[in-house]
Amino acid sequence: MENAPRGGRLRSIDLFRALCALMVFLFHSNIQLGVDYGFLDRFVGKGHVFMVAFFMLSGFCLYYVDWRRGRFAQGPGLGDVGAFLKRRLAAIYPLYAAVYALWLLDGFAASRIPGMRAAGAVGPLDNLVAAPVELPMLQSVFAGSFSFLHNDGTWFVSCIFVCYLFYPYVSAVVAGASRRNALLLAGALYCVSSYAFLPAYRFGFADIYANPLLRLAEFSIGVVVGRLFAEDSGKEIPVNLRWAVFACCLALPLGIELWVRNLRSCVELFNFAAIPCFGTVLYLCARLETRHGGNRVPKAAGVLAENAYAFFLAQFFSWRPVEILEANTDLLDGAGDFARLAVAAVWTCALAAALHYGIEKPCRRFFGRR
Repeated sequence: MENAPRGGRLRSIDLFRALCALMVFLFHSNIQLGVDYGFLDRFVGKGHVFMVAFFMLSGFCLYYVDWRRGRFAQGPGLGDVGAFLKRRLAAIYPLYAAVYALWLLDGFAASRIPGMRAAGAVGPLDNLVAAPVELPMLQSVFAGSFSFLHNDGTWFVSCIFVCYLFYPYVSAVVAGASRRNALLLAGALYCVSSYAFLPAYRFGFADIYANPLLRLAEFSIGVVVGRLFAEDSGKEIPVNLRWAVFACCLALPLGIELWVRNLRSCVELFNFAAIPCFGTVLYLCARLETRHGGNRVPKAAGVLAENAYAFFLAQFFSWRPVEILEANTDLLDGAGDFARLAVAAVWTCALAAALHYGIEKPCRRFFGRR
């Protein structure tokens, strides 16, 4: 693993992260605003599958950073687990807490303004009961809480926090295993993730979409993909393998289109196709960039990727402005879906920039120096 690239961020991975954030936004606009995407409507309507990519991306990137810093050069080891968790909490918790405060204000306003629709728990007693669950990011361990606690979206933060808790041990196992055993581990986790929907759907179990252990499996597969990339980064790779990336990106929407047209399913059905597609994209994009350069990927991809977390959280406050404009003004009368989507997108970007540059980035710097 001495062949770590001298550069820092992988622009292609940054671009992939930004595209995943966009797909999740389009998915939410489809279900929250009813935006019609024409022949892509079925695919966008299953945009939740890109949350799988986020968990795999997180595992991949953490392993890549550790490898580039030489953490595994002297063997796997666990290193300083406390320092790792401190850095990860500094990266996610300040923004999470800020969004939690915004959510409480949103609930308060909804309870005071006639006709204003509220999401989740809005009563003072409800918020008091939920606070010990939400503040320590434990939503995901309560089955059935998805549509009630903290704006429907912070289950992701809860699950990724669980993944961070396990990452030092997962990375130690993956780094210390042989390549064959690492692949066997990824295969076993893939089978679990792909099969889990069937008993849940068949027997009517609680929704497993926000199940932290299943998300940990996706995250761990990303760690294995990072290990494979680390080992293979210095090897020759044909440039024409970029077509394999294109094929994976094309296969997923086409597959979803065909399956959704003919099959009613729960949301986790697509994991069996999404996990290998996303894993292949991560591996090949990183390989192609380290071997042939990433100059064709715009530097702006890094800025978009840095704002992706803030963008993900900001979008949950972006549907109400559109509803208010439609209910109280004639600005959007007859404007169509594109105008409504544009208003939501502009508001999301503005709020995401405020959250990222006003809270997330300063807090990272502050806690990074301590």
